[in-house]
Amino acid sequence: MPSASGTPETPHDAGMPSLSQAAIRITDRVSGRVLALQSKLGQGRLTRGVATIAMGHAGGYALMLLATPLLTRLYSPSQFGVLATYGSMMSLLGVAICLRFEAAIPLPKTRRAAGRLAQLALLSGLALSVPAVCGIGLALQWFGGDSKLAPLRPYLFPLALNLLAYGLFQILTLWATRDAQFRRLAQLRFTLIVSMVLAQLVFAFLFDAWNGLILGQLVGYSLTCLITLAWLGKRRLPKFSWRGLKAAAATYRRFPQFGVASETLNISQTTVPPLLLASLYGTTCAGWFMLAWRIVGAPLTLLVVPVARVYLSEASRIGPHAPKELRDFFIRTLRKSALVGTPVIALLALSARVLFPWGLGQQWTEAGVYCQILCPLLLMHLFAVSIRPTFDVTHRQDLQFVAAAIGASLMLLGLFLPSYFLGDPLVTIAAMSAAGCLSHLISVSLSWYAIGHPRGAVS
Repeated sequence: MPSASGTPETPHDAGMPSLSQAAIRITDRVSGRVLALQSKLGQGRLTRGVATIAMGHAGGYALMLLATPLLTRLYSPSQFGVLATYGSMMSLLGVAICLRFEAAIPLPKTRRAAGRLAQLALLSGLALSVPAVCGIGLALQWFGGDSKLAPLRPYLFPLALNLLAYGLFQILTLWATRDAQFRRLAQLRFTLIVSMVLAQLVFAFLFDAWNGLILGQLVGYSLTCLITLAWLGKRRLPKFSWRGLKAAAATYRRFPQFGVASETLNISQTTVPPLLLASLYGTTCAGWFMLAWRIVGAPLTLLVVPVARVYLSEASRIGPHAPKELRDFFIRTLRKSALVGTPVIALLALSARVLFPWGLGQQWTEAGVYCQILCPLLLMHLFAVSIRPTFDVTHRQDLQFVAAAIGASLMLLGLFLPSYFLGDPLVTIAAMSAAGCLSHLISVSLSWYAIGHPRGAVS
């Protein structure tokens, strides 16, 4: 759907082939570096897993980067801002929709226990998705009638469906993580990105009253879940039993008790900013922020997701009662994250101010500045998220909650204080980036502490 203002003010169609080639070169460099590390550091379990997932991700994110110049010409910054607020709400609700039982799936020793957790997570998602969206609808009706978030109202029904699909996607990915199916994880992510991007491109020409970016996201998650359910159907879950579900819920009760609040606070550090920026400065500002986060998030997710998934799989195998081995693995993971991530994010920080207006159009110049400001935060995010499963492996969700609460508090201070006293979005985003770096450093420190002070493990 073309934007309300028509085409961008100064189209840079001539730069699109060059941007596409640049995207391919960047992806090739990332994948090549991962493979080079694999040969340099040996054929260990971590390195093989990271390389497998990263190579699978590379194709999907190359397509996303190639499609971005088209999407920025079909949709306006304001429409990207609506997508950013929609996505923030989905992510905030999505981490709690399954009560975090899905996060425990890789931990049990038996497939029966893991299957019970998958059933608990799915039932929680079915029970909570509609009430959660109804709560948002009431909040928008009572408090947001005249606010800048009012454009979200037409998308509450897609949001409920998207929450279900999002929860199921998390269950499937963590089930594959449990089985160390790293090739399957790469296929899941690739399918999600390809289906989402293609749907967003097609819907731009089919809908006039609805935002095709949002509908494309719904189609992406739904189609990916349907495809992977066919695979899951070949691996039978245990027979449904209320007694078994009750026992699993009691054994892993710390996940809903602490994990929901902790993960909600954790993810709020990346999902609340678009909501606040939209309410403070308008959806156009949120759209610039969202695109900057998307461009940086492509290489970032290419690095974070593989490392975090493999770290969870291997750390679960090591277990909380081998602190020396787990500490060594912790350090190796951080070292490899730094070796791979630092050059990629540094290259992006140097080129963003030129790359954005050249490849995406002059109306996206401000997004390039946002991207540069966010790069230090994203590097620290890479380190913190890569080893965050330590809290689950050591059953220290209480420490995860402390880290998340500190991080969310720092992020809110970084957003509200500059906006209140200065009213400049650039200063606000810079303060948020600095606060986020500090919060991630605290999270890494508490993860290290958790290794030496685990709770009693479950079988």
